[in-house]
Amino acid sequence: MKMLDELYELAEKEDIEVISCDLPKARCLAVMDGEGSCFIGMDPMYINSYGEEAELLAHELGHCLTGSFYNISSPYDLRQKHENRADFWMVSHLLPPDRLSRLLSEGIWEPWRIAEACGLSQELVEKALRIYQSKSML
Repeated sequence: MKMLDELYELAEKEDIEVISCDLPKARCLAVMDGEGSCFIGMDPMYINSYGEEAELLAHELGHCLTGSFYNISSPYDLRQKHENRADFWMVSHLLPPDRLSRLLSEGIWEPWRIAEACGLSQELVEKALRIYQSKSML
């Protein structure tokens, strides 16, 4: 829960309004208005745990804090590039490389065990491992 509180505090500090709203298909999303202000919408009806909420919020904060928004009408804007930036921000804040390295050196190397130790999803841990290995950060 501490991790989630820190993310909400960061959003507030950065003037990013987090709004509880009905988003049954997306669960959450981030948008930037024409003046550069970011807003994050989250649907609490489709979020099952604090860990899941932290992961979703961190990903959307990643979009806002890195400016990684794609233009759906532009054929030259690659959506995956922006998603990758948001994912990198998310994993580097929820599971920094030094923390992951420490767990690995302690013999905790199975993704499910790392996830359990950190209160995160196995999917996030696997994503962090892929990202850090591809960037030679582990």
